Formats: sequence, structure tokens, C-alpha cells
Amino acid sequence: MTPVRMCQGCRTRRPVEELIRLKYTPTGDSLIAVDGTSRLPGRSVYLCRDHPEDCAGRAHRSRSLARGLRMMEQGIPLEDVLSALSHARSKEE
Repeated sequence: MTPVRMCQGCRTRRPVEELIRLKYTPTGDSLIAVDGTSRLPGRSVYLCRDHPEDCAGRAHRSRSLARGLRMMEQGIPLEDVLSALSHARSKEE
């Protein structure tokens, strides 16, 4: 049985294979990185693999990304999320 997680943007439950895992990374250029191996320790959130930009926008507006990563004081810039998604997509190609 495959694990099921919820997308932070559209709030639908899906198998983890259909989601992208985002991880808080305090070092580096961006605060957010895509964890393709699902091996990095700590808090993470998931977005739909089908339409991650739409779900990222929804999650950012509702502040569910910051809540899920427990970063309400700092907040998460949407640019960092979109940058991490585009970087991960370019690695896949």
C-alpha cells in the first residue's frame, strides 16, 4: 500500500508518487528545495505534480506552505517556491 499525502494548494489527497515534496533549506540561494528522493530529514510539504505552479500559488495565498513548514514568522517568498519547481523540472529533462 502506497502512502497518501495532501497537496497544500488544492487540498486533495494523492499517492506520494503523484506529488512533489518541498523541503525547507536554511542554506543556499533559496529557502525551498524540491526533495526528489524524499530522504531529507525534517518538515516538508507536498504539491501536485500535474499543476505545481497553480497549487503553489494557492498554498502561498492561504499561507499553508508557511504553516506546513512552521515558518509563519519568516514567511516563504513565492519566487523561491517557483524557482525550486523550475529548477527541479529542468533537472528532469
